[in-house]
Amino acid sequence: MKIKQDFITNSSSTSYLFLFKGSNTEDLFTIMKDNWRDFEISGYDLHINVYDIILYMLEKDGQYDDYIVAEPIDEIIKVQEERVKKEKEYLKKWINDHPDYNHNSNLYRHRSSIEENEKLIEELQNKKKNGFTSVITCSFSDDEGNTTGSLMRSFQLNIDKDDISVLPIGEG
Repeated sequence: MKIKQDFITNSSSTSYLFLFKGSNTEDLFTIMKDNWRDFEISGYDLHINVYDIILYMLEKDGQYDDYIVAEPIDEIIKVQEERVKKEKEYLKKWINDHPDYNHNSNLYRHRSSIEENEKLIEELQNKKKNGFTSVITCSFSDDEGNTTGSLMRSFQLNIDKDDISVLPIGEG
């Protein structure tokens, strides 16, 4: 799973998990094209389709990049389980170190994050039981007036089919 480590911009982004039955980006793109109607997005007098989304996923800074990599669903589940474990450990330590602050907003944020990640783990495990094998994570940004990034941020995709599932997982 990729983590943004370069400079922060004034743009915002929305990340999605693309879960699918297959093993590589070509498999994902074939499934997306087969389900093209689910990827038609219109708004603000703009329109994008499945090919715009695929091109956005393949391009970075105007050049094709290989940063989109399919990962086994088991690896994503393992990463999420480790994240929940660490957050629970942090939360337990923080509560022990600050017994008088049970209603702190920091505690609420951590508890909410744990709940969201546990729900995601459950969703991933259910998809795995239904034959989903791979996951691609992709962020869509509205920087520099990018139409595809803007519409993907504004109109949350939430696709759940037999061979593909697209889940919004957060904003940056």
